[in-house]
Amino acid sequence: MGVSVTPYMMATSEIRRSDRRGATPQKILYVAMKILRLPMVDGSYSTFRNVSVTENDTRRMLEDPELLKEYVLQILAFMKTVPNSVQYWASRKRDLFAMIRQLGKPTIFLTISANEIRWMKLLTILLRLSNKYPGKSAGDLNTSERCTLVSDDPVTCCIYFYKLVGSLMKMLENVFC
Repeated sequence: MGVSVTPYMMATSEIRRSDRRGATPQKILYVAMKILRLPMVDGSYSTFRNVSVTENDTRRMLEDPELLKEYVLQILAFMKTVPNSVQYWASRKRDLFAMIRQLGKPTIFLTISANEIRWMKLLTILLRLSNKYPGKSAGDLNTSERCTLVSDDPVTCCIYFYKLVGSLMKMLENVFC
């Protein structure tokens, strides 16, 4: 019995390889769009496979606008997995209200914003990984060079931010527990 490899697992493996070929922004966007489209393809396959719903429809039924609206809602149900679609946000809203009903009203919100071009430790790491600015330290870079470093290596920035959030959550757990 082997491991079932998913497209997400393959993308993660490519992104984290030591040769850094998969860490370019173009490759990451390509793989992200591919992963987003896979549920859509599966959903459309299952929608068109289930033709028994429309098997006995007559022309008069198909010209009825109310019936067509109902079919569109049934057929577009697979869009719940596509971010920023109407079905996606409706599903998220239902989930949020269900959580509020079960857990009660939230008592704290935490908003985190990443400002990578001001994090000297991250910029030092990015300088070590990149050979664009030899002989410069992170403090010597101007804003344009910092932005270039951050935009050229989104994987390292993401992992660094993930680690910072993990550290913050550990500190909050220790304070409130």
